[in-house]
Amino acid sequence: MRMVKLIVLFFELFKISLFIIGGGYAILAVADDTFARKGWIKEGELIDHLPVFQTIPGLIATHTAVYIGRKTAGGLGAAVGVFAVALPSVIIFTCVAMGYKALPLDNPWLMSGFVGLRSALTGVILATIIRGWKRNLPDGFAYAVMLLAFAALGFFLSPVWAVLLIAMAMGLAAEFGNRPKEKRFESNWLALLLFLKYGALCFGGGFVLVPMYIQDFVGGSAAFLQIAHEEFSNVIALSQMTPGPIGVNGATFFGYRLCGVPGALLASAALLLPGSLLCYLALSSLEKFKTSRIVRGLMRGIRPGSVALMLIALWAFAGLSLFDSENQIHWWAIVFIAVTTVVIMKKKMNMILLIVLCSLAATAVRADDGITAEKYPDADVVVVDDRTCIVYQADGTYVATEEEWEKALTERGRRRLSSVSIGYSLRYGTGEVVNVEIIDTEGRSRPVDFRATLKEATDNDSESANIYDPLDRVLSCSVPGIKVGETLHVITRRETTKSRVKDQWAHHEVFESTVPIVKASLTVDGPLERPIRSVLISHPL
Repeated sequence: MRMVKLIVLFFELFKISLFIIGGGYAILAVADDTFARKGWIKEGELIDHLPVFQTIPGLIATHTAVYIGRKTAGGLGAAVGVFAVALPSVIIFTCVAMGYKALPLDNPWLMSGFVGLRSALTGVILATIIRGWKRNLPDGFAYAVMLLAFAALGFFLSPVWAVLLIAMAMGLAAEFGNRPKEKRFESNWLALLLFLKYGALCFGGGFVLVPMYIQDFVGGSAAFLQIAHEEFSNVIALSQMTPGPIGVNGATFFGYRLCGVPGALLASAALLLPGSLLCYLALSSLEKFKTSRIVRGLMRGIRPGSVALMLIALWAFAGLSLFDSENQIHWWAIVFIAVTTVVIMKKKMNMILLIVLCSLAATAVRADDGITAEKYPDADVVVVDDRTCIVYQADGTYVATEEEWEKALTERGRRRLSSVSIGYSLRYGTGEVVNVEIIDTEGRSRPVDFRATLKEATDNDSESANIYDPLDRVLSCSVPGIKVGETLHVITRRETTKSRVKDQWAHHEVFESTVPIVKASLTVDGPLERPIRSVLISHPL
């Protein structure tokens, strides 16, 4: 019988983690509904324990698994639960890390499906908050703590762990009139130090890990990997758009980049170990001392604090669901949020099924990218997105990568996009075309064999200024088959191996063009020993 329960436990938690996007809050809400239906827990039991989960280092998703697994089958059940929750993330994000360059990150159908998922999860979080409102906010003191915590988190960007500790102190002060001493967990396991540290310091969910990941892995000053900021932003976006806990997704990705598949497994396990062990021990102690006034005082403060955290999560999810990159509102997302909230409150449908249906419905009713000839009547081409990333070194040399999406609105625009070119000077470095592809009106991409027509020639554009330099070069290639309404996606790279001024780097970027620009960005990364000394931004206002 115990083995059957373990199998069911594994399957249910694996299924939840596989289908639920958005991290611990969403997983906890769905798990509460799923296991309450089975009669393994009482309705709202997991939600009631959310304050406890938030005060223990680690991820809310794995704490949820520890709680259910421990209640079902003791220590073995807790281990099986954590494994089941983490496994989809490890598998999916190992594949993401291996095939990152091939991911269709800008497919509009895929993006619309994710908007539907986030809309449904916004409804899930909203319904969870409503369900636990009276239990977590029974009096005026609780409302005061919740509002203070919400203001600290949402407006002053205070650390989650600090807000939770203060909430606990306020609860104890109300119960006893004295404040608790802060307890810390430290780990010195040398081989797993980095991710064990993350697991031990992760209070309040996976988003807390983002600044730690940036410090250690992102940018030229990072101790490891030194990946570009743009790539890190994509990784975090994928973490929010793919199933499983966000913290595990990130650990798996960075672990893979460090040491391949073994590194992904090791990093994920190290991240989960401290929190899972502490959660198991804390739950055991909580049951023994649940009548203690100390425990009651802690819970009195932390419950309204947890409501504030969930309101912040609701705020974040609502923003991701309701607005696109141009801050245009998705009106149909409001419908999905409202329907999801009502259906969950009335308990009319399984949560996982409801979330999947919302994703499919969003894909079916998706709006196009909004870039049409009617909206831009005087334009032949529109720059949908232009991203430039520059990584410079202390000696002034640098590599500049530009990724651009341009959409043809007219026949003249189609002809304009029928070729690609990049200019550079052999006196200072080299240039290359990295990739060219066409994205059709349905969001499907087809590669262009640009190397078949790629040619290099002298750039004679400077002759109009009575300047001729045979080292000024231009690479060009043709783009056959592009049609009106399709988007050209091009990646180019310039590498400067000789700085114009010794040991100095400088750059200017003009965010203007002869065609409309929807979005453009510049990311600069450099070493700590050669920081940027000044930035000048010209604006007509």
